[in-house]
Amino acid sequence: MVNDMEINILGPIQLAGTGTVALPAGRRQRVVLSMLALNARRLTPTTQLVDAVWDGKPPHSAHSQIQICISGLRKLMRAVRCAAQIRTRDRK
Repeated sequence: MVNDMEINILGPIQLAGTGTVALPAGRRQRVVLSMLALNARRLTPTTQLVDAVWDGKPPHSAHSQIQICISGLRKLMRAVRCAAQIRTRDRK
């Protein structure tokens, strides 16, 4: 059975599902998950995630590293059996 997800952002950031709690791997994933949680149900531009992770000094690979973080978060969400999804829209 799949349940909704809960994201705990006070204290250590955690992702909770059906009786399971998971911690995002590494600082980047924690920052990205925090930003997505704070912007729940709203579009969060990749540039905003890049700024949050690297504070205005991103490496050339920043966008691909954000994509890797999102992929890892999706796997984490499946592991804790969350019904919620991270959706990606093309830039236009």
